[in-house]
Amino acid sequence: MPFGLRDLIADLRAPDEWLDPVLGENPPSWLAAGVAGLVGITFVAAATFVVCVGRVDSPALLGILLVLSVIGSAVRFRRGLPQLVAAVWVIGPLAVLNLLGSPLGLYESEGRSQTSIMMLVWLVGETAAVGSRRLVVGVTASVLAIAIGRTFTDPAYGAGLIWSAGIAAALLAGMFIRALIVGIVNTKVAQTALSEQATTAERQRIAREVHDVIAHSLTVTMLHLTAARLAVGRGDSTAATEALEEAERAGRTSLNEIRHTVGLLRADGAPDTSPLPSADDVPSLVEGYRAAGLDVSLDLHGDLGTIEPAAGLALYRIVQESLTNAGRHAPGAHTTVHIDTGPPLHVDVRSQGGMPVGLRGGGLGLAGMAERAAALGGMFEAGSSGNGWRVAATLP
Repeated sequence: MPFGLRDLIADLRAPDEWLDPVLGENPPSWLAAGVAGLVGITFVAAATFVVCVGRVDSPALLGILLVLSVIGSAVRFRRGLPQLVAAVWVIGPLAVLNLLGSPLGLYESEGRSQTSIMMLVWLVGETAAVGSRRLVVGVTASVLAIAIGRTFTDPAYGAGLIWSAGIAAALLAGMFIRALIVGIVNTKVAQTALSEQATTAERQRIAREVHDVIAHSLTVTMLHLTAARLAVGRGDSTAATEALEEAERAGRTSLNEIRHTVGLLRADGAPDTSPLPSADDVPSLVEGYRAAGLDVSLDLHGDLGTIEPAAGLALYRIVQESLTNAGRHAPGAHTTVHIDTGPPLHVDVRSQGGMPVGLRGGGLGLAGMAERAAALGGMFEAGSSGNGWRVAATLP
């Protein structure tokens, strides 16, 4: 589910838990940003020391406090280090410098340098960008207390309001960066969802193709084997041989189709340029079932060559599945395939007579035909019709 800014601000976990999936995908850029921030804060610390070193009574202590704060900034995002500990590590030395500078001999005799507060302003902005809610509130409140509290410990300090405004600006800038991160997270979530949907749709399409091919292959092969068995029983070896040859031919053809369909699952992603069945293949499909012993006829109106490839493939699969069901569930029935190329394209497959017609299975074939018609914006219906079964589809 996409995140909102409020969700991220209210998140009490360490930021690594929700930032890692996003930041981890482009670590060089984020590493560069972190290094730039550290360079900036180090520059401010160095400038503070250079300006004050000759004017304070305790230059060594000043240097130690500034170095400690810089080190805390450098290790803030070290994995396993609690963010609160890191924040205290950065703020502590600077709080001592700004609030206790006079008794410790850290204020220069002239000018009262305030550049170290810039380090605290940077800390507020960074924390607002990636910290948890409690950390943002705690750091901001602490830094404001230091900026305002120095008024009471340093008589020459009169910039409390100015630094408070700077801290507020840093907070807003950090929140803006946080909003950009939210946008990145939402984009990644949306991309992942779309990718999963596309993968699922492709798997469903391949499942339909495999189902149609295998069902057709087994039905035609079984019809030919049945004819061969009956011919052997009659002692007609010639007819038996022809039926077995037709079964072998049907099996090889179906095996090639199965290889083509399963080839879509290859990990290398190489395209398979083998042609898919089209509307022009429907007559040979019907003839194959007729040769296998199914009582089927084709009533064609129009030119199959004018049908678009997508509609032609859907037409082929619908007729194939319908004839497969007729061979499995209505042996002995007469099946008529009526096709009107339109537009719109209309196909009607009816099986009448023979054994009682009914579906004995999970209905995947019917669902696949319905999905094919719906994908093209067409209509599909299937059900009992008199003493038989009817499948009809209209494709624009």
